[in-house]
Amino acid sequence: MEALLGGLITTKDITYFLIMIAFFIACTIIRTKAVTESRSWRVSAGRYLAAFAVTVVVLVVTSQHGFIGYCDVTRSKVNTLHPNTREVIKKLDGSPLKVTLYTNLFGYNLTNGLPTARNKYLWNFWSRYRRFYNNMEFEYVYYYDVNKGDSSIYQTFPVNHLRR
Repeated sequence: MEALLGGLITTKDITYFLIMIAFFIACTIIRTKAVTESRSWRVSAGRYLAAFAVTVVVLVVTSQHGFIGYCDVTRSKVNTLHPNTREVIKKLDGSPLKVTLYTNLFGYNLTNGLPTARNKYLWNFWSRYRRFYNNMEFEYVYYYDVNKGDSSIYQTFPVNHLRR
């Protein structure tokens, strides 16, 4: 949704809005039928469940990177890769491109590699590349390292019994 505010129209966002509208219209129709028909509550529950299942399936399928269409409506095309970068991507042969994120667990960018932030990092940073090359695999490698002369880790986690 943030991309839409930034001038990037995607079929994923448009589909989301349309399918949510359709879902609530379907719920309204199901409720109206339930009031006017004399059927078991199980029939209405089945209809609600079917409408919900169709909604979820459509949203999941249209959220896959290969099925998303993009239209950058900004004047300077700020949501699109530079033409030189697109040319480099066109030269790739279509085989899987492995991207490895090395995350220093004592580093300042730790939050990008944590499992709780992975989707945000993939959708916010890598989505503009996946628009043009969808066959990417992501791997996360964790390591521990302290920069020479950086005492912030020792100040944060003091180990007094090791110091003499």
